[in-house]
Amino acid sequence: MQNRTGAITLILLLAAWWLHGQSCPVVIGATEVNLPNGMTKACAGIDLQIKTTVTNITPTTSLEVYSGNQAGFDPTKGEGTLLETFAFNQVSCQNPTCPTLIGAMINACVSESNEYLTFNSGSGLAVNDLSIVLDEGNKSPMLCASGCDDLGSSQCPFSSTPSVPNVGCNIIPAKPGDIIPPNALVIVLMSADFNANAYDWSALCKASKDFSTPVYVLQNSCSRGIGAFTDMPNSTKSYSIQFCGGCQNTISYSQSIQEGSFYLANNSTRSAGCIIWPDPGLQPLTFNVPIDATICTSAITFIKIVWKQGTTVCSIITPNGSPIQIDCPAISIQGDMSYCEGSTLALTGQGNFSSWKWKSGSFQSNGRSVLLNNQQGTFTLTGTTSNKCIASTSIDVIRIPLPGNDLQFFPSSTVCLNNPVTIQAASADTYAWSTGETDQRISRKLSEDLDFSVTLTNAGKCSAEVSGQVTVDPSPSCLAPLVTCPDLKFTTFNDTFCFSEMLFDTIELNLPFPPGDSVKFRWHGPGIIDSTNRFVPYLTQGGGTFVDTVEITLNDTCHYTVLDTIVLLDATVMFLTPDTICLGNFYGAREIAVHFTGDAPYTLTYFLDEDFGTQYLFQTDAQNDTIRDFVGSPSKVQFANFISNNRCTGRLLSRPEIHFTGTISSESILVDCFADTAWRATITMDGDTSNSYGFSGAQAMRIGNKIITEPIPVGQDLHLKIWSGAFDVCDTVDIQHSAPNCSCITAASALQGAGDTIYVCPEVTGSQQFIDLGGYVNDGDDGLFYILYTGRADSIGTILFQSNFYAIDWDQVQKPLAPGYYYFSAAASTDKGSGFDPGDYCAKVSPPVIIAVRTPPTATISGDIVACQGTEPEIMLDLTGTAPFAIAYERNGTPQNIQASTPNFSFRVLANRDITLKLTGLKDNFCEGIVSGEVHITTIAQDTTDYERTLCINDTLTIGNETFYMAKPDGFAVLPGAAQGGCDSIMRVMLHFTTPDTIPIRQELCPGDTLTLAGETFFAGHLSGLVSGSSGMACDTIFDVRLTLYPGLVDTVLLNLCPGDTVNLAGEHFHSESQSSLVHLPAQSVNGCDSMLYVVIIPHSPTTTIIRESLCTGDFRMYGGERFDANRPSGSLIAGQDVFGCDSMLDIQLTYVPIPVGMQEIALCPGEIIEIAGVFFSETHLSDTVLLAGESHLGCDSMVVVSAELLKPTTSYLTMDLCNGSELVINGHLYNEAKPSGMEVLPGANAQGCDSIIQVDLHFTDAVHFLLNDAICPGDFVFVDTALFDANRPNGHVLLSGASRFGCDSIVDVSLQVVAPTTHQLLLTLCPGDFLVVNGIRYDANHPAGTEILPGANHLGCDSIIEINLTFDTLKIQAQPTSAGCQSNTEKMLEITSLANGQPPYRFRINGGPQLGIPSLPFQYPVPDTTTTLTLQVMDQNGCEASTIVSFQDTSAQAFVSLGPNREVMLGEPVTIQLETNVTLTSYTMYLPDGTTCQNCLPMTMDLLQTGAFRIRAQDAQGCTYTDDVTIIVSETSRLFIPNIFSPDGDGQNDELRLYPGSNLVLIHSFVIRDVWGEIVFEAHAYYPDAGQPVWDGTFKGKMLNPGVFHYFVDAEFSNGSRRLLDGDITLIR
Repeated sequence: MQNRTGAITLILLLAAWWLHGQSCPVVIGATEVNLPNGMTKACAGIDLQIKTTVTNITPTTSLEVYSGNQAGFDPTKGEGTLLETFAFNQVSCQNPTCPTLIGAMINACVSESNEYLTFNSGSGLAVNDLSIVLDEGNKSPMLCASGCDDLGSSQCPFSSTPSVPNVGCNIIPAKPGDIIPPNALVIVLMSADFNANAYDWSALCKASKDFSTPVYVLQNSCSRGIGAFTDMPNSTKSYSIQFCGGCQNTISYSQSIQEGSFYLANNSTRSAGCIIWPDPGLQPLTFNVPIDATICTSAITFIKIVWKQGTTVCSIITPNGSPIQIDCPAISIQGDMSYCEGSTLALTGQGNFSSWKWKSGSFQSNGRSVLLNNQQGTFTLTGTTSNKCIASTSIDVIRIPLPGNDLQFFPSSTVCLNNPVTIQAASADTYAWSTGETDQRISRKLSEDLDFSVTLTNAGKCSAEVSGQVTVDPSPSCLAPLVTCPDLKFTTFNDTFCFSEMLFDTIELNLPFPPGDSVKFRWHGPGIIDSTNRFVPYLTQGGGTFVDTVEITLNDTCHYTVLDTIVLLDATVMFLTPDTICLGNFYGAREIAVHFTGDAPYTLTYFLDEDFGTQYLFQTDAQNDTIRDFVGSPSKVQFANFISNNRCTGRLLSRPEIHFTGTISSESILVDCFADTAWRATITMDGDTSNSYGFSGAQAMRIGNKIITEPIPVGQDLHLKIWSGAFDVCDTVDIQHSAPNCSCITAASALQGAGDTIYVCPEVTGSQQFIDLGGYVNDGDDGLFYILYTGRADSIGTILFQSNFYAIDWDQVQKPLAPGYYYFSAAASTDKGSGFDPGDYCAKVSPPVIIAVRTPPTATISGDIVACQGTEPEIMLDLTGTAPFAIAYERNGTPQNIQASTPNFSFRVLANRDITLKLTGLKDNFCEGIVSGEVHITTIAQDTTDYERTLCINDTLTIGNETFYMAKPDGFAVLPGAAQGGCDSIMRVMLHFTTPDTIPIRQELCPGDTLTLAGETFFAGHLSGLVSGSSGMACDTIFDVRLTLYPGLVDTVLLNLCPGDTVNLAGEHFHSESQSSLVHLPAQSVNGCDSMLYVVIIPHSPTTTIIRESLCTGDFRMYGGERFDANRPSGSLIAGQDVFGCDSMLDIQLTYVPIPVGMQEIALCPGEIIEIAGVFFSETHLSDTVLLAGESHLGCDSMVVVSAELLKPTTSYLTMDLCNGSELVINGHLYNEAKPSGMEVLPGANAQGCDSIIQVDLHFTDAVHFLLNDAICPGDFVFVDTALFDANRPNGHVLLSGASRFGCDSIVDVSLQVVAPTTHQLLLTLCPGDFLVVNGIRYDANHPAGTEILPGANHLGCDSIIEINLTFDTLKIQAQPTSAGCQSNTEKMLEITSLANGQPPYRFRINGGPQLGIPSLPFQYPVPDTTTTLTLQVMDQNGCEASTIVSFQDTSAQAFVSLGPNREVMLGEPVTIQLETNVTLTSYTMYLPDGTTCQNCLPMTMDLLQTGAFRIRAQDAQGCTYTDDVTIIVSETSRLFIPNIFSPDGDGQNDELRLYPGSNLVLIHSFVIRDVWGEIVFEAHAYYPDAGQPVWDGTFKGKMLNPGVFHYFVDAEFSNGSRRLLDGDITLIR
C-alpha cells in the first residue's frame, strides 16, 4: 500500500509539474556563449559554455545548440549543425549549476514551529540527492544523537505529505523520490508541525507569476525540537544545503533575529513580517557544449539557441559572444607508410601540441614519436594543446614481408650433360638473377656446373639474396635415358559464335597432359590473342569459318598441334526506303521495304513514336520483304533489334529511324508583346499527330503542336517555314506576319496603405473599401481592375476576386481562406471584356495592400464521464488562439455560452441527469474558430428510501450526519457512498412521537433506605425525580417520585484496603474496588429506622515494576521462583509489601524473536552426499529444513530450507568410420571390429563436476571401388598408380593402398574406350588476296584445296581430318561520269552501270565516305559540281571489295554561286550572309546552322550562339544547280567585367560599384554582396547592366560602411543560353 501511495504521489507531482509548465520556457535577460580558460578562439576538443537565465522548464522542455556559417541561418529549416541537445526529463549529479540558498525565516511568526528556508534549484535536483545540514548546536541533545537533525537524513527524511497552503497560485508539494526542475523556488518547512496558514503567501504567488517560476514545498518529518534554528545564538550558527556531495551552499549568523525577519544568504536581514519571502533567487544556468572537428571547416561560426516545448519551437536566440572565431590546430604525421619485416619504422607528429597519443587497435603509445617494429594497420595520432584543443590524423602503415630464400630445381639440382634445368625462386614482386633474367624462374641447358644468385624484392624496397648451384653429371649412365615424347592425342574443336557476341564468349581447351609437366601454347590464325589454353576471339571481318592452329610444347621437348575451327554467324538488315517517307494523307498506308542477309527466319523489333513501353515484332523468312500494317498512324518508327535464325543479333546497315509525314497546316497565330522592345508569335499546327515539326527563318522552340518564337525586335516582321518530319523533304507551311505595335504606356492606380498589413479571419464577410490615389494611364484599349490574388505583384498566382471598384466584396470570395498572406492591388491591362489579363505584357499591377488571414482558433473536448447526481464534474477544453474566448455549446441540445480568459480552461456542469455536451461555436479575440468533440456524462441517480418510525417524545434518532427528535421529526439524511457507483444514498425520515403515562410515587424513607424504580435508586440524598418505566404501552411510563426522609443517625468509617483485602461490616463485605456507601443498622433509630454508617473506601494500588525483554525461541527466565517462557511470556508476581501493607508487583513482558527462515538451493550429482549443519542431502533426501544455532542477528537460531537439484550426467556420442582392422582406446578400454560399441563413464568430467558418459559407435569399412571408363585415342595411354593402360590393355584393376577418405584401400576398375579420328569438310568463299592457315599450311588462290590431319583435335582429343576446298570471287565494277543535261553548268552524276562476280546486295562509298546502298542497276548518284576525280569503292555481301577511279570534266569556271570566305565573329556579334553570283537564279534554298532552311532569303543577318555552317543550293532557268558553303567560327568568350576595388569617398572618381557587360551578355539574374560575417549589404536581381543599372555606393541601411573586403556573387546569362556563377572579392577604400 505504501508503494502504491508513493507512486500515486509521484504521478501527481509530475502532473503538477507538467500542468505548471505547458507554456514555453521563459528566458530572462541576455544569453551568453563563452570560451573556457580565457580562450579567444574555439577549437575541437573544448566545451562552449552557454549561460542563460530561464524559468518555466518542464520535463518536455529541451534546449538545442546549433552552429552555422552565416549569421542568418535558420535551424528550424534544417540549416546549421546541431551541436548538442539538453533534455530536462531527468536530473543528475553532473549538472553544472548548484542549488543556491536565498535565506531563512529563523525567528518565525506565531510559533517557533513555523521556521522555513528557501533556495533556488539551480540546474534541477532530485529530492533523494538533497540534504540540509544544520549547525550541531541547534539540535536538542536530549532528543536525538548527533546528525539526526539534518533534513534528508535517515533520522529526519523529508515528509511524504508536506503542508501546502490553499492560496491563489500553484504551489507544488515535493517528497522523497521526486524531481524538482531547474530555476524553481524551493521552500523547506523546518518542522513537521508547520502551520501553513501562519504566513501571507501573496507576495510569493506574485513573484511566481511575474518570473514564471514554479514553487515547490519540502517539509521536515521531525518535530520542531529536532532540526530548528536558534534565533538567539550564543555563537555563530550556520546551515547549508548539500546536493550530491558536490554542491554545497552555506550561510551563517550570530546576531539575534527579530520575529518576522528573513535572514538572507548575504548575511543580512530583511523585514518580512509574516510574509513568505518572495525572492525566486533566479540564477543563470550553464550548459557545456562539446565541439568536435566538424567546426574546423570555417574561420568563424555563428551560434543559435533553440528552446522547445515538446516539438514546438518556442524561441530562437542568438547569444552574446556569437560569432566565435575558430582556430583549429593543424596536425600531420612525418614518416614512411611502409617498412620491411624485421626492421623498424619511426613516425613523428607535426604540430604545436602539448601532448600526443597514438592508437591502432589495442596498440597505444604517448609522445610525439613512435617506433614500430612489428605493427601495421591504421595509426591515429591525436594531439592536445595546452588549452585542450585537439586534432587528429591517421596514416595507413604496411609491414612488407621479406621474400623467401627457398629454391626449386626442375628436374633436380643435378642434371645430365647438355640437359635443361629450370630454377624457380620463391614468390616476390621482382627478381634480379646473376644470369641477367628478371622472371621468377630461369631455364638453361648446361654443359658445365652453374653457380648463380638471385635478388628478390617486394614493394621495391625489401630484398633478400639467395645463392645456389646446379651440378652437371657427364657420366654415360646419366645420358643413357632417351627422351620419349608421350603419344598424346588431341581433339580438334569446333566453336560457333555470333558476330555480335565475339567479344563476350571465351574458348577453353582442356588438354590431356601428364600431371606436373611444363606446357606452353602458341596460337596461329585470325582472331586469337592469348598464350594459354584460354582465349577470347575478336574476329570482326564478318561471317564465315576460320581455322586456328595451336602449337603445344611439352617439357620444352615434345611438340604437338591442335586445330580449332571457328564458325562466325553474321546477319544484316537494310531499309530500302528514304529516312523520311512523304504521305499525301498523313493517315494513309505506311510501307517500309527491307533486305536481310544471314539465316532465316528474321525478326525485327521496333517502337512507334515515343512509346518505348510497347514493342512490336516483324517476322519473315524472305530476304526481301515489306513491313506494313503499323498500329495507328505513327509519325516515326524506331527499330531496336534484329535477330537472325532465332539466335544471332544482326546488324542494322541503315539509320534505325524512319519518319512519316503528310500535309500540314497552321490553325492559328497568337501575337503578344514584350513591353515596347520586342514581340513574339505562337503558331498552332495541325496534321502531324506526333508533333514532329521542324522550322527555319527565325529562332523559336516547339512545345507540342505549338511553335513559339524567341522575342523579335519591334518593327521586324516574321517569316517562318514549318515542315513535318526530317528537314523539308515533304509538305511545308510558310508563315508571314507583320510586326505589331508594342508601345506600352499602361499604368495602374496606387492604393493608399500599400505595403501595410490588414488582418482578417478565414470566414471574413462584408465589404472592405480602399482609397484609390490615382495614377491610372490608359493606352487606348485598357481597363482598370482591382484584384485579390496569391503570389506577389511581379508574379501573380491565382486571382481570387476582381472588381471595377476599389473594394473587396468578401461574400464573393470562396471561403474559408487558408491562413497565410494575400494581396490586393489595382491592375491595368487590355480590356477584353473578361477582366484583368495577366498575359498582357503591357499589364501593370500596383504595389499591394497585404491581407493576412489569421489561423482560426480551435476548441476540442472529448471523453466520457460517470458522475453522481448533484455533483459538478469538471470539463477540460483544449483551446488554441488568442484570449479571450467565447465558447458556445449544447447541453442535451440546449444552447449554452461560456467565456474563457486563458487557453488552459475548464468549467463545471451540474449532473442532475445524463448529459451530452457538444461544442457548437468558438470565437477568440479575433476570429470564429473550429470546434470538435463531445463529452457524455452518465449521471448515477441518488437512491431515495423512506424510513418511518414511532418514538417516544424524549427519544432521538441519528442517521448519517442528521439527528432527528421531537422538534425535528422528519427530513432527509444523506448516506455518503452508499449507493451504486459510490454515490450518496438519501433517506427520507418520518418520525412519530408518543406521550407516556405518569404515575405518582409517594413514600417515606428511613435514613439509609433506598428505593429503586426502573433502574434508578432513590435514597436520602435523592428523594424525588421523574423515572421512565414500562407499563405495557409503546413508550415507558413516567414515575413521579417524591419521597419523605425520616432523620436517622449517621457515622463515618474510613477503610484503607489493598487489592484482595475484604472487611465485613454489618453483613456487608468491602474490598478495594468497592464504592463508598452507607451501611444500615436495622431499627437502631428511635423512629425505628436504621442507623446509618457511612463507609469510605480508600483503595491502594500495588507498586508495579515492568520488566521487558526480547528472547530467542526456547529461552526462559525465572522471576520469584516462577518460570516464564514462550508458553508463558507475560504475567505478574508479588515482590513484597508497601507502607499500607499492600503487595509490590512485578509485570513480566517477554518478547520472543521468531526463528528467521531462509532459502538455499544446492546441486547434487548422482551418488553425491552434502552435509549442512548435521543434515545430509543425497539422491534420496533432496530437501529439508536445517537449524543454524545462534546465527541470527540477536544470536538466536535461524532456519534454512534447503532444496537440492539432482543433476544428470552429460551424455555425448562418438561415432566414427574406421578401416577394417583398426582399433581405438577410450578411457582405457579397447574398441575394434569385435567390440564396435559401448558406454564409457568419465567421473566428474562435465562442466558441473558430474560424470560424463560417452556412447561409442564405430563403423568399419572395406576397400572402395572406382570406375575409370574414359575414352582414348589410338596410341594414347593412361597410368593408374604404376600400371599402364592403352589400346592393347584397355581393362584391368589397380589396388591403391590407403587412398580412400578414411585411409582405407581403394580399387580402381579400368575400362577404356579407343576412339577413331573424325573427318571435316571446310568449304569457304574468300575474297581475292585472302588466305587461310590450317595446321600451319597456307591456303589461297594458288593453293585452294588439300587435306590436313590435326592430331588430338576432335572433341575427344583424337585426330581430326580436315578436307579443304576454297573458292574466290572477283568483284568487277563498271562506272562512268554523267550529267543531268544542264547546258550552262552541268550537274555532275556518278553512274554505276554493272557489277559482276560478287554476291548482292551491294553497298558503295565515295572517297572513303559513309557506305550507301545500291538498290538496283544502273544506279546514279549526284556529286559536287567541283568534282574532277573520285574513288568509288563497292562491297558485296561477303565483304569483298573492289574500287575504281572515275574522272569528271572541270566546269566550275563557267558559272559560280558564292557565300564568301569562312570568317570568325565574337559571340553576340551579328552575322550577315550575302550572295555573290554571275548567273541569273530562279530560286535557291539556304541551309542554316540550326538545321532549318529558308527560301530566297539573302542577304540575312542573325546572331549565332556557336560555330556553324551555311550552305546554298541554287537553280537557274535551265535547271542547273549550284552549291556553296561558308563556315562562321563563333568565339564563345563570355564578356563581363567586375571591378575588384572602388572608393566611395564623394570625389566623383570611382564612387560607385557597377558591372560592365560585353556584347553577348543577356541578363544579370542576381548580383549579391556580403560582408565577412555573411550578411547581405547589397543585392539586385533581373536587370541588364546598362547606364541605369543598380549600383552600390558603399552604404548599408543608409550608413557608410568602413573600409574592408567584401565578397560578391553574380549569376549572369549570355546570348548562347549559358549561365555562369561568378564570385570574388571587392575591396572598399576611402
